[in-house]
Amino acid sequence: MKYADFKRLLGKMPIFSLSDIGPIAPVFHRHQLTQWSKKGYIQKLKKGVYFFSDAVVDEAFLYGAAGKIYAPSYISMELALAVYGFIPESVYAITSISTRKTQTISTSIGTFMYKHVKPRLMFGYHLQKKDGLYYNIASPEKALLDYLYLNPRLSDSGAIREMRFNWEEMRTTLNSNVFNAYLNSFNSKEMNRRVNVLRSQGFHA
Repeated sequence: MKYADFKRLLGKMPIFSLSDIGPIAPVFHRHQLTQWSKKGYIQKLKKGVYFFSDAVVDEAFLYGAAGKIYAPSYISMELALAVYGFIPESVYAITSISTRKTQTISTSIGTFMYKHVKPRLMFGYHLQKKDGLYYNIASPEKALLDYLYLNPRLSDSGAIREMRFNWEEMRTTLNSNVFNAYLNSFNSKEMNRRVNVLRSQGFHA
């Protein structure tokens, strides 16, 4: 297959895996990826995941890459909190939640962090599209709970204050019924305690 034909078939999919290619280009031969990589047409993100070299590596691209690199996963933690305006937007790492093991993956376009949770806690996220790229991201309620769950230090009021939470934005955005239902799903006395510490500092949900 000629590269021009391949690019035309996958052009709207700037990040792609081997499993993406089969249904779109059934006559494709895998060794061509190595040839096109050497010519600089495409670049490897990790084994089996590539992107077109002329792709614009912006915010949407990085979000889409996070899910392609390590699946199943969804964006959460500090990045999601910053997206929703709950904390200042000085977040440089893309952190996702996954049922797979905790891992940090360094690539040519950045570092991606993945935090493990039990399968029963893999909920509260949705598929989103931005600039033609799809990615999973936690709901506002789940992003906050994920952050509390995976950061034991937040059981201390001083650590909560250091986060500089935007309480007004949280009151406006968070759905109290959804938040409390999600909290109950954790079925954890420690999580309830951390939420109570958060409430003592100005959180209302």
